[in-house]
Amino acid sequence: MKLKIRELREEYQLTQKELAQKISNVQRNVSNWENGTSEPDCETIL
Repeated sequence: MKLKIRELREEYQLTQKELAQKISNVQRNVSNWENGTSEPDCETIL
């Protein structure tokens, strides 16, 4: 999952902060998802 999040974010030319704002989350979570430290919950994925 981590590579797909980063890949899609970069494809849409978004920073981690911009993506986090669009999904009502925080940049730290996006970073953790991309690094494989944690995974988004089902609600966030939808």
